Amino acid sequence: MVLVLGGCSLFATLFGCGSSLEAFGSSGAAVSPTATASSSTGSPSSDSSNGAPPPISEFLCASGSVLGSVHDTCTVYLSSASASGPVSIALSSNNSSVAVPATVTVPENATSVQFTANIASVGTTQTAVITASDGADSQTYQVKLLQAVSTLVLDTPKVVFQGYVPLNTAVTQPIYLVSSGSVPLVISAATITGSGFQLPGATFPMTLNPGQEATLQVQFSPTVQGPATGQISFVSNSSTGTQVTTLSGLGGVPPVSQLVCKSASALGAATNTCTVYLSAASASGPVSVNLSSNDPSATVPATVAVPAGATSAQFTVNLASVTTSQTAVITASTGASSQSYQVKLLQAISTLVLDTQKVAFSGYVPLNTTVSQPVSLVSSGSMPVTITAANVTGPGFQLSGATFPLTLNPGQGTTLQAQFTPTVQGTATGQISFVSNSSTGTQVTSLSGLGGVPPVSQLVCKSASAQGAATDTCTVYLSAAAASGPVSVALSSNDASATVPATVTVPAGATSAQFTVTLASVATSQTAVITASTGASSQSFR
Repeated sequence: MVLVLGGCSLFATLFGCGSSLEAFGSSGAAVSPTATASSSTGSPSSDSSNGAPPPISEFLCASGSVLGSVHDTCTVYLSSASASGPVSIALSSNNSSVAVPATVTVPENATSVQFTANIASVGTTQTAVITASDGADSQTYQVKLLQAVSTLVLDTPKVVFQGYVPLNTAVTQPIYLVSSGSVPLVISAATITGSGFQLPGATFPMTLNPGQEATLQVQFSPTVQGPATGQISFVSNSSTGTQVTTLSGLGGVPPVSQLVCKSASALGAATNTCTVYLSAASASGPVSVNLSSNDPSATVPATVAVPAGATSAQFTVNLASVTTSQTAVITASTGASSQSYQVKLLQAISTLVLDTQKVAFSGYVPLNTTVSQPVSLVSSGSMPVTITAANVTGPGFQLSGATFPLTLNPGQGTTLQAQFTPTVQGTATGQISFVSNSSTGTQVTSLSGLGGVPPVSQLVCKSASAQGAATDTCTVYLSAAAASGPVSVALSSNDASATVPATVTVPAGATSAQFTVTLASVATSQTAVITASTGASSQSFR
C-alpha cells in the first residue's frame, strides 16, 4: 500500500520525491545514484543516514604543474551527496607558495565543490601537496611548481665599429636583446660607459615576455683621434644577473701605414706611380691624405682621396731631369701619422764617345785625288746628345755625310766620312772638333795624311860591277805605298853603255818595282850612275 503525504507518496518521502520502485533491485536493496557536481535528490548513503558526512571520493586540480604566478581551480568530490545540511571540507597546503582557503563547503545534496589555489612564482622547482579533509577521511593532490626564470640573452655581446669614424660623426650598430626565460624579463636600466658611445631611443624599464626580442641602436660619435672602448651594462631581473655588451671603435682618420712608389729611381724626365695605404678603412666618407715633396724636381698633388670603405689610393709623381744625382722624399700624411718614400733622381748625362779618335790616311794620296775614311760617333750617356757643329781644320781635309745639329739618343751611333784631297806634295795634319752638349765637352778626332807621290827611298841593283855585255836587275823602293793608283818612277843613266827604261811603275799599294839595266862592253873601265826619281826625291846606284 502506498501512502501519499503532501503530494508525495510515503515511498517518495522516504527516498526522495521523483524516486520509484525501479530504484530498488530485485532483492529490494537500494542502489546509490552517481555523484555529480550539481544538487541531487538521490538516495542518501548509509553514512548520511547515520549522520556522518559522506567520504571524499576524489580531489583534483586543473593543472598538475604550473609555471609562475597562477590561479589553479581545484575540485573536491564526495562519494555521495549529503542529505542533511552542507559538508565542510578542511583545506591545507604544505608549501607556502600555494595558498588555499581554510575550508570549502559542499552544499547540501551536492557531491562536489570548487575552490581556487593561489600559486606564487618560485625560484626553484618544487612540489606542493594540497590536502582536503572532512574529518572522516582526506584526499591529497600534488602540484608541481616549476622554476620561474627570467633570462636575458645578449645576441650582441660585442659591438665593434668597423673602420675609422670621422670626428663628431655618428654611426650606429644594432644590439639584440632576447628574453629566453619562462617568465617576463624586466630590464630596469642600461648603463653606458666610454667616450663617444650612446644608446639613443631606449626607454627603461623595458619588459620582454618569454621569447620576445628587442633591438636597440648603440651610437658612436668620436670627439678625439684614436681608439675608444666602453660597455653597456643591462640591469634586469635576469637569472644571469647584469649582462654586458662591450664597445670599441676608432675615431678620427686612419693613420697612413705605408707609402710605396713603382720605381725607386728615375733617369731624366719621367712619371712615377705611388700608392698610399691606410691602416684601416674610413667608416664614413673618404679620407683626404696630404702629399708633399722636398725636391722641386719631384712634384706631387696637394692631396689624394682614399674612398670610403677603401684602404688605398694611387697618385702620380712628375719627375724632372736633373744634372746631378739627388734624392727626393715623397711624404703622405693624415692628421694621425705620415709615411715617406725616397726616389733617387739619377744624373741625366749626355755623353759623346768618338769610336774613331784618330784618322790616318795610309799611303800617299795623289794630288787632287780624294780618299775617305769613316768616323764613328756614339751617344753613351743617359740622355740624348746633340752635336751642334763639327769644325774641320788642316789642308785637304773635309767631313761628309752629316748635317748639323745632329741628335743621337742614348745608345745610338752614326758614321761620318772624313775626306782627304791633297793639293801639295808632303805631309798634312788636321782635326775635327765635335761641339755638343756632351758632359765630356768638345770631342776631337785628329787627321793625318800624305799628299802627292811617295819619295824614292832606295835604289839597289843586283850587281855592283859588270864585265862585257850583260844585263842587271835593279829594284826601286818607295818610302810608302801610293794610296790611289800606281806610281811612275823616272829612270836615267849617265853612261851610254848602261841603258835603262825611261820609267818603271810601282803598282798601287806596293812600295817597290824592278827594272833591267842593259850593259854594253867597254874598252876602258868606267862607272855608270843609274838614277830613279819621283817628283819628291831621287836615289842613285853606281
